[in-house]
Amino acid sequence: QQHPIVEAVRGRGLMIGFDVVDHDMAEAFERACFERGLLVLTCGQRGLRLAPPLVVTEAQCERALQIIAEACEAVTG
Repeated sequence: QQHPIVEAVRGRGLMIGFDVVDHDMAEAFERACFERGLLVLTCGQRGLRLAPPLVVTEAQCERALQIIAEACEAVTG
Protein backbone atom coordinates (compact mmCIF):
# COMPACT_ATOMS: atom_id res chain seq x y z
CA GLN A 1 0.00 0.00 0.00
CA GLN A 2 2.94 2.32 0.55
CA HIS A 3 4.19 1.81 -3.00
CA PRO A 4 1.54 2.16 -5.72
CA ILE A 5 3.69 0.44 -8.38
CA VAL A 6 3.15 -2.89 -6.55
CA GLU A 7 -0.25 -4.19 -7.63
CA ALA A 8 -0.35 -7.71 -6.16
CA VAL A 9 1.72 -9.87 -3.81
CA ARG A 10 1.57 -13.64 -3.57
CA GLY A 11 3.73 -16.42 -2.27
CA ARG A 12 4.23 -19.64 -0.44
CA GLY A 13 6.88 -19.95 2.22
CA LEU A 14 9.92 -17.90 1.31
CA MET A 15 9.15 -17.77 -2.42
CA ILE A 16 7.34 -14.48 -2.96
CA GLY A 17 6.13 -12.94 -6.17
CA PHE A 18 4.60 -9.58 -6.89
CA ASP A 19 3.30 -7.69 -9.89
CA VAL A 20 4.11 -4.13 -10.84
CA VAL A 21 2.28 -1.87 -13.28
CA ASP A 22 4.04 -2.94 -16.51
CA HIS A 23 6.99 -4.74 -18.08
CA ASP A 24 9.23 -1.67 -18.26
CA MET A 25 8.66 -0.98 -14.57
CA ALA A 26 9.50 -4.62 -13.74
CA GLU A 27 12.81 -4.37 -15.60
CA ALA A 28 13.66 -1.04 -13.97
CA PHE A 29 12.81 -2.45 -10.54
CA GLU A 30 14.96 -5.55 -11.15
CA ARG A 31 17.90 -3.33 -12.12
CA ALA A 32 17.40 -0.97 -9.14
CA CYS A 33 17.43 -3.91 -6.72
CA PHE A 34 20.51 -5.43 -8.37
CA GLU A 35 22.40 -2.13 -8.11
CA ARG A 36 21.65 -2.12 -4.38
CA GLY A 37 22.76 -5.73 -3.84
CA LEU A 38 19.51 -7.70 -4.04
CA LEU A 39 18.83 -10.28 -6.73
CA VAL A 40 15.21 -10.10 -7.88
CA LEU A 41 14.12 -11.91 -11.03
CA THR A 42 11.46 -10.85 -13.49
CA CYS A 43 8.88 -13.46 -14.43
CA GLY A 44 6.09 -13.10 -16.93
CA GLN A 45 5.19 -9.70 -18.32
CA ARG A 46 5.22 -7.66 -15.12
CA GLY A 47 6.03 -10.04 -12.29
CA LEU A 48 9.01 -10.16 -9.98
CA ARG A 49 10.16 -13.08 -7.86
CA LEU A 50 12.12 -13.39 -4.62
CA ALA A 51 13.47 -16.80 -3.61
CA PRO A 52 15.86 -16.48 -0.66
CA PRO A 53 17.71 -19.47 0.73
CA LEU A 54 16.17 -21.36 3.63
CA VAL A 55 19.03 -20.19 5.86
CA VAL A 56 18.26 -16.49 5.41
CA THR A 57 18.48 -14.48 8.62
CA GLU A 58 15.99 -11.97 9.97
CA ALA A 59 18.57 -9.20 9.47
CA GLN A 60 18.97 -10.19 5.82
CA CYS A 61 15.19 -10.14 5.36
CA GLU A 62 15.00 -6.67 6.88
CA ARG A 63 17.78 -5.46 4.55
CA ALA A 64 16.01 -6.98 1.54
CA LEU A 65 12.79 -5.15 2.45
CA GLN A 66 14.75 -1.92 2.81
CA ILE A 67 16.29 -2.41 -0.65
CA ILE A 68 12.87 -3.15 -2.14
CA ALA A 69 11.50 0.08 -0.66
CA GLU A 70 14.51 2.04 -1.98
CA ALA A 71 14.05 0.48 -5.44
CA CYS A 72 10.35 1.43 -5.47
CA GLU A 73 11.29 5.02 -4.68
CA ALA A 74 14.05 5.01 -7.31
CA VAL A 75 11.87 3.78 -10.18
CA THR A 76 8.93 6.06 -9.40
CA GLY A 77 11.04 9.18 -8.95
